Amino acid sequence: MFNKLVGLKALLLFFTLSLLVRSAQMSVDAAVTSPPILPTVENAKEQLKDPSQSTNQMQQVMAGVDDKDTDAEMSAMLNDEGVRTETGTESNKDTDTKTGTMMDQKMEHKEKDWWKHMTLYQIYPRSFMDSNGDGVGDLQGIIMKLPYLAETGIEAIWLSPIYKSPMVDFGYDITDFKEIHTEYGTMKDLEMLITEAKRLGIKMIMDFVIMDFESYLGPEYVV
Repeated sequence: MFNKLVGLKALLLFFTLSLLVRSAQMSVDAAVTSPPILPTVENAKEQLKDPSQSTNQMQQVMAGVDDKDTDAEMSAMLNDEGVRTETGTESNKDTDTKTGTMMDQKMEHKEKDWWKHMTLYQIYPRSFMDSNGDGVGDLQGIIMKLPYLAETGIEAIWLSPIYKSPMVDFGYDITDFKEIHTEYGTMKDLEMLITEAKRLGIKMIMDFVIMDFESYLGPEYVV
């Protein structure tokens, strides 16, 4: 009887060990071959139960969102900068055009009103420069001094009367506005003077004494 009980216990113990080994082997196989767990509502609820795991995942999600937002902001900034650059370039072009136009207008206005702002020098030919030693200044003497006048900054000269005259009033008593008084030179000398002055950038004003014409020629010559 005792031997039968010992044999029965040994048999039960063997079956128990067999079941435990089988159960352990099934658990291992299930862990190796189990498919990935897809996110479900139940998984989310389980994750909410673990604050640390939920916080980590939330930080990862927010980091991804921040990266996307940062990329979007950077792209927007670059686009905005490009628009500003193009706008600035167009604005600079418009400003340059307007400035150039204004400068051209000022130069044109300045050229028309040169006599208002240029350095002008009046020359009385009779006493300015004598080129032939006869004691009377002449046109050739003025030509000789033009380079000096240009160097001193003279931009225009005002020439006192050089027309044909009896010299009762030292040249202001004009008898012929189309002839040069012989003491001053010839028409060719005047043309040389105009050419040289132009070459040096000096403008010329001829003194035209129209009001003295009647006094010396008589009223019959006045229109």
